[in-house]
Amino acid sequence: MEIKEITNQNCKYLIQTPPGRDLPATLSPATALGVRAFHRQLPGYKPTPLVRLERLVRAWGFNDIFIKDEAPRFGLKAFKVLGGSYAVARLVCQKLGRPLSEVPYAQLVSDDVRERIGQITLTTATDGNHGRGVAWAAERLGQKAVVYMPKGSAPSRVTAIRSHGATVEVTDLNYDDAVRLACRMAEENGWYVVQDTAWEGYTAVPLWIMQGYLTMCSETVDQLRAEDAYPTHIFVQAGVGALAGAVVGYLAQVFQEPRPKFIIIEPTNAACIF
Repeated sequence: MEIKEITNQNCKYLIQTPPGRDLPATLSPATALGVRAFHRQLPGYKPTPLVRLERLVRAWGFNDIFIKDEAPRFGLKAFKVLGGSYAVARLVCQKLGRPLSEVPYAQLVSDDVRERIGQITLTTATDGNHGRGVAWAAERLGQKAVVYMPKGSAPSRVTAIRSHGATVEVTDLNYDDAVRLACRMAEENGWYVVQDTAWEGYTAVPLWIMQGYLTMCSETVDQLRAEDAYPTHIFVQAGVGALAGAVVGYLAQVFQEPRPKFIIIEPTNAACIF
């Protein structure tokens, strides 16, 4: 595999040649069906809209331009809750010794489950949306959440996370060090880390978070098909890589002939992937 770098109009393009071929079974359409079946049980679930950008279509002369609007997602204004809620549910089921597919949501939130596994504490580091998603899921499932935030976190985001009953500590650390703090506190106190970044020895939970995002992807496929639209180019933010990996890993399996071009975008001053 070769990564070719091209710079044009203040943008750097990194092009992989030849394209990757192996597609992960962990992000397959079959996996997405199970994930979406879980989310459909959550109170307040409904697909978020796929919006057609009419003015840009007319201005640029394209057939269609769509954007997935995640603002209405469970009233939290972000897609991150899909990953956090699925991962938290998987953790609870792991404690129960049963697969999530066999445990309905009504049972997950029952007193019986809390009596069997006790109240567990989930911890994570965040600058906002991921932590709120974890706190929201913990609140729904009757568990505790402790959230560490980096220096300079917006007060409105702190308030939003606390509104779900989580303990929030705004640290004097940067994001990476806040992650390390969450891990250390989890080890010292017997908590469970729910982080959307992976490292050596910590991959299961980040994968569950990525799988949680498949609900958004699956909705998008249904909505595109309802519009009789087939995507030629799919744009997604890089972030820490979890969303981008989920989107590409899933949609490359759904849309194979011809496969769309996937464009992952990140700012040069927050280059998490390259």
